[in-house]
Amino acid sequence: MNIGRLRHQVSIQRMNLVKDDISGGTLHWSTIPIATVWAAIEPMRSKELIALKTVHAEVTHKITMRYLQSFKIVPGKYRIQFGTRYFSISSVINPDERNISYEILASEDMST
Repeated sequence: MNIGRLRHQVSIQRMNLVKDDISGGTLHWSTIPIATVWAAIEPMRSKELIALKTVHAEVTHKITMRYLQSFKIVPGKYRIQFGTRYFSISSVINPDERNISYEILASEDMST
């Protein structure tokens, strides 16, 4: 992995249920304390998108970061924040199962 490409500082956020007495709880995103890391955020090229279209229809970006031993990133339960931008995680790949890096396929969430 070329660490010079990791030039975007991102935070990994986890979805939590904040309980209340009225509705039972609301969903809230919170940043994981140890999960502000350096990553490479790359828009997917059209050729890559065509290849992924049948599996991941809304993937728009590939995010590469170092492997984190402290926890496992689970699609749907976590998202990535980069400044004011948020990325919903579609899948997490551990290339060659070597525990060196993650390749995360994500879609930018424009509604947040």
